Amino acid sequence: MSKQDIKHNLRRLLNYNTLSDAQRVTVEKLLSRLKSDNDDGYALYMSKYYFLDGKYSEAKKLLHEVLETGKSDFSVYYGLYKIAVKEGEFDKAYQYISMADAVKTDPGLDLALAIAVSQVTSDLDKDPTLLEEGDYQVDIDTSAYRANSLINRLYVEAMEEFNKGNYITARNKIAKITRLPNSFDISNIPFAFYILADNMDALVMKQKEVFFQKIESNDGKVEIDGKLDDVSCQRLLNYIYMEITGDIDLAERLFTENEQLFVDGANSAVTYFVRKRIAERKFSRNMDTELFKKYRSYVRSVRGLIKEENYADAIELCGRGKEETGIADFDYYIGKALFKMQDFESAEKQLLGYLGVGSYKAIKAMHYLLTMYKREGRVAEAGEVAKQMRMLDEYFIDDTDIFKKSRKSSGKKLESDKPVVTCKSIRMDIDKEFENVGELKLEDFETYTFKQKMAIIRNLHMCNNPKLAQRLTKQVAASTTDPLLRQVINKEKEGISLYKAKGKFGKI
Repeated sequence: MSKQDIKHNLRRLLNYNTLSDAQRVTVEKLLSRLKSDNDDGYALYMSKYYFLDGKYSEAKKLLHEVLETGKSDFSVYYGLYKIAVKEGEFDKAYQYISMADAVKTDPGLDLALAIAVSQVTSDLDKDPTLLEEGDYQVDIDTSAYRANSLINRLYVEAMEEFNKGNYITARNKIAKITRLPNSFDISNIPFAFYILADNMDALVMKQKEVFFQKIESNDGKVEIDGKLDDVSCQRLLNYIYMEITGDIDLAERLFTENEQLFVDGANSAVTYFVRKRIAERKFSRNMDTELFKKYRSYVRSVRGLIKEENYADAIELCGRGKEETGIADFDYYIGKALFKMQDFESAEKQLLGYLGVGSYKAIKAMHYLLTMYKREGRVAEAGEVAKQMRMLDEYFIDDTDIFKKSRKSSGKKLESDKPVVTCKSIRMDIDKEFENVGELKLEDFETYTFKQKMAIIRNLHMCNNPKLAQRLTKQVAASTTDPLLRQVINKEKEGISLYKAKGKFGKI
């Protein structure tokens, strides 16, 4: 592999938010090659690896050493910006992203939103009154990421919402980009959208902090002359939703006192969603420790039975769990099991019943309903469910670790909470990778995880390329020492032989 190829692979892998164990091994091998060659790019790539490991001090030290050599390019300042965001040093984040923008050589790299978000967060952190006079509008470049139309559309929409002051909606648009599959080649864009999402999370949390300080000084009231002060219904409902997992009493009081304002100014579906979530949280808070442990034990067992396709036992266990704990989540799991059994009529009734009282699994319940309605050609019902899902997805911040950032850690994970890894569970994961196998590139085979490699091999058999598939299988088997993974390889071979016998794969 040439040095150019090494750096290309490092750039691609180190632009991800996280790395698998297999990808880490690859990165470390590539880094050792650069180090042994005394390549001047080693420090920069090593700092990126430290960053992904959460070793911000080590990453920062290397980047400052690079600066001392006189090299002050985009990657160095952008790396320091990412660290500043992670460490909550928002004034430094604003300085570094501005410097990165000043020295960038790629005219298509648009940092306008990142700069504006950093500036707002920095000003909020220093003095909230600065926002009253500050101009945080961004110039919208409608072709910033024109190579990818979906990324470009979401990015432009995020800037438009930001300019309106709708920071939560803007943040949700960026979060959608971070969830796009590998086929969108996000890792090839030298801009970490997940860091921008982190910065926007921090902005939302700073706004929330300032808001609660404000209502505290206003005798706990957010209403002035019958109207919300300077906070939108969306912001207030999000603040209440975030507070449900912290101070449920405060969340309930704020919701109750302003419920009529929400009915007038927000969609009834989102208001109803928050009301149900408060009721659920209050119910679970009043459970004693033993009952809550019993609930978690039931849920783990039910999930295991559904994964093993033992749906009848899962439904029976859900009934016992619901009877003993009174928690509505079991209604959702019954609906899920019925869906898997293809008893769609019963599943629909069960899931609709759950949505009448529950919210914790609402999006997932809607997903199953949407799938059923599409299969049955029920266009109107499918459209309505899709609309509600989209509304909740765009209205609330509920798909990152923003809540974990805003509450204290609950301690170490219990050993019993860890999922049991079996040959069957690994093969089910391979099934998931196989669904997206078109996004995997054969030339990057060595950089992929075990499950991704097995998905590629399975696809080669299906595409009547058995010789290459067998060669890659031997290659994977030779590098695999884990007995469980070797068992998976053997099971895959058996499965492929059966499919060939049935004429479903190409014959050798």
